[in-house]
Amino acid sequence: MADFDNDVRPDLFFTNGEVDNNLKELGQDIPFEEPTKVLRNLGDMRFRRVRDSGPFFKKEDVGRGAAFGDLNNDGARDVVINRLGREPALLLNESSSGRWIRLELLGRQSNRSAIGAVVAVHVSGRVLWRQLKGGGSFLSANDLASSSDSVRRNASNVSRFTGPGRAHDA
Repeated sequence: MADFDNDVRPDLFFTNGEVDNNLKELGQDIPFEEPTKVLRNLGDMRFRRVRDSGPFFKKEDVGRGAAFGDLNNDGARDVVINRLGREPALLLNESSSGRWIRLELLGRQSNRSAIGAVVAVHVSGRVLWRQLKGGGSFLSANDLASSSDSVRRNASNVSRFTGPGRAHDA
């Protein structure tokens, strides 16, 4: 989960693939490679798949893990995907980043990385609570500096991750 469109609602990101690559030989019609998906959080526990996320999302792959962070310091969450038998995929988020805040927390009386710390951000009459979490996906770790979600006042357009010359699309 990460807020890819900076609307303060965490979106969902899936990178998958079956564990066994011989399922067809065993008579099971289950694909080994699966599509990577982004689901936009609409609020009220509802999500909608983002259909125009970019060229990387148009093909199937075997993803084993994903790490999130703002790799180019533009305020938008980027993704690095750990893929089976291939080099990682770097997806730069080209969404409009709008207004955002980046927090880098340091622990003084706890762990140095401040994992477990809770932050409250007051914006437009609401309080946004975020907890800094360690770990992440399989063989992946998120950027701790950007693990507290970006904050903006108005929703932005749906996420666009890839573009010409911007993402590794092997």
